[in-house]
Amino acid sequence: MHEIISIKSAENPIIKELLETRKDSSFYFAEGVRIAEEFLKSGKTAETTIVSGENLEDRPIAALFDRLKTISANSYVMTSRLFRKFSDVEEPQGIAFFGKRGQGVELSEMDFSDKKAVYVLLDGISDPGNIGTIIRTCKAAGVKALFTSKGSVSAYNPKVLRSTMGTVFSTNIIESVDPVELIKHFTKNHIKTIGTSLDAKPALWDAEFSLPVLLVFGNEARGISKIALELTDLNVKLPITGDIDSLNVAVSAGIVIYEMTRRYKLY
Repeated sequence: MHEIISIKSAENPIIKELLETRKDSSFYFAEGVRIAEEFLKSGKTAETTIVSGENLEDRPIAALFDRLKTISANSYVMTSRLFRKFSDVEEPQGIAFFGKRGQGVELSEMDFSDKKAVYVLLDGISDPGNIGTIIRTCKAAGVKALFTSKGSVSAYNPKVLRSTMGTVFSTNIIESVDPVELIKHFTKNHIKTIGTSLDAKPALWDAEFSLPVLLVFGNEARGISKIALELTDLNVKLPITGDIDSLNVAVSAGIVIYEMTRRYKLY
């Protein structure tokens, strides 16, 4: 096991190095007890774990740190003042870790053998709360894989990590895909794609389709990009009878995803 290093000064070069890592888009930073517990369940490994020495006096935090350090390349104990340099929350719990963002898989390497699979593509979703809600919905409904476009907020954004309570780590998420290329690839592999649009003719309940399927949801304000919408096999709408323009995208995604679960008894 690696040595646990204690850091008490802001001048320590390790602090500067970690702060640079904190800004590096190829890494993510996650903090808090619940998120750490979910991360441990995922079987993944961390690059670095940090803990506040004051919080180590709390037995659950100490036990969590003992588990995290066994799957981390580096582990540091620091003062609470130094820990706050990394934290995004007002009252940090004193335990956090850095990890390398997943690189996803090549489209050519994807396995499409599951004939009851539901896949989800998020095209330009910009609100961390919406992404977080959709991730938790996908996990709960057993979605095979969740894809996010290059214009979407990252699943490893700190706000997303907190809103999902760590569900990100146990959900199959592939980031920064090209929506057009992804839809074309699914079509090539004989998987239907369904988009959502206020201008679509059939309501979701009246539409006919079969599994496997790729569900596409678009930006909160603009919806699915025009070029992607033109490539889908079918576009559906959720009927709105009240005097409002549209439904929140996370709400819409939840309804559509669970309609797949209900219709094909995927439970």
